[in-house]
Amino acid sequence: MHAFLQAVVKTFPVRPTIIHPQPSALIDQTFEDNIAEYEADGENKSLLVTIMMTDVVNSTEIVARLGDAEWRDIMDTLDTAALETVAEHEGTLVKLMGDGMLAIFPRPSAAIACAKAFRATADALGLKLRAGIHCGECLRTTNDVTGIAIAIAARVLSLTPGGQTWVSSTVRDLVLGLGLEFQEIGPKQLKGLRDDWVLYQLEDDAET
Repeated sequence: MHAFLQAVVKTFPVRPTIIHPQPSALIDQTFEDNIAEYEADGENKSLLVTIMMTDVVNSTEIVARLGDAEWRDIMDTLDTAALETVAEHEGTLVKLMGDGMLAIFPRPSAAIACAKAFRATADALGLKLRAGIHCGECLRTTNDVTGIAIAIAARVLSLTPGGQTWVSSTVRDLVLGLGLEFQEIGPKQLKGLRDDWVLYQLEDDAET
């Protein structure tokens, strides 16, 4: 493993060995934690980043079919791919959680490219991965990022079907002119947030 990737591993927490039995509950907890952190630390200095969250669809069923040992081997391979793919796209892997990850990027186009590459790796492993992307300000702590922007990314992910990447309208607007094509999903209610949000699916995913 390259020195850079070793540094990332040392800086950020590793994936828990216990798989979260209910991914939706994990997303809910991520939302609640980040809203609470934002309200508590609202006066702290924030940074503008693009947030990408991913997870594996139907992971519990896959574990039941393959067994813990084989699943652990697959997750180890996916962990390594996550570290490498995020680094290759100028991102920072914040944390691995259950069968998913949270990463931040300086540009939305980099996050989109990373999501596509990481999904391709998951496909090669026989896994159906989904990714949700949002851009906004968040608070950076020693080994985490918090705030409403993280919560929104979690909600986008929760609505995304397997094998697809969905982005917020913020992300879509920021990459206009870069040749990326999107299919409008329409207004969606993001649990815990006011108003409807227009979400977009990467056009490359439209036939998956």
